[in-house]
Amino acid sequence: MTGGVRKSWLQNVLIGLFLLLMLIQAVPAVPPRIAGIVRPMALWVGVEQDQWQMFAPNPDRRNHRISARVVYSDGTSREWRPPAWREQSRWERFLTHRLSKYCENIYNPGFVAARPTAAKWIAAELARDVQSPSATPERVEFWAEEGDIPDPHYFPWSSMAEATEFTSRWQFDEVPLEPAPGADLDQVQP
Repeated sequence: MTGGVRKSWLQNVLIGLFLLLMLIQAVPAVPPRIAGIVRPMALWVGVEQDQWQMFAPNPDRRNHRISARVVYSDGTSREWRPPAWREQSRWERFLTHRLSKYCENIYNPGFVAARPTAAKWIAAELARDVQSPSATPERVEFWAEEGDIPDPHYFPWSSMAEATEFTSRWQFDEVPLEPAPGADLDQVQP
């Protein structure tokens, strides 16, 4: 086998393994033993699907959204919310999709390690137009809101654009902001 053929063959094998990994992740009836072996690989590669709760057989019956409250050294605070998809055009949704998913995952207990970086980024976003330049952000409080999604069998959805009524709100984390000496909060990316 020549070098070019061997390289091509290896690429095809890797593509095939990647597609097999995605297929195993997408099939809901994979035995737990196989899923336990495949999940770490899928996480590492970045194709892990987790659980598809939005659809059958047990759809998610709760909707949630997050917000953050930045508390400043002078006692003031400002609230930040991620972009609301109902208020965005299709193009804006396309451009901010990754940010929306990132914000959605901040609520997930498995992403606790991402919260300090998110807190710094949120503080930097709000600092762009803060009115009191002497006030420095001290901490970021993460808040969650939840509301019931009506069962479509009993309450047919009149429109996807119909907003969920959020009935409960609670603080799920608080992150102190301690920038490193010489750190520039504007350089932090989520």
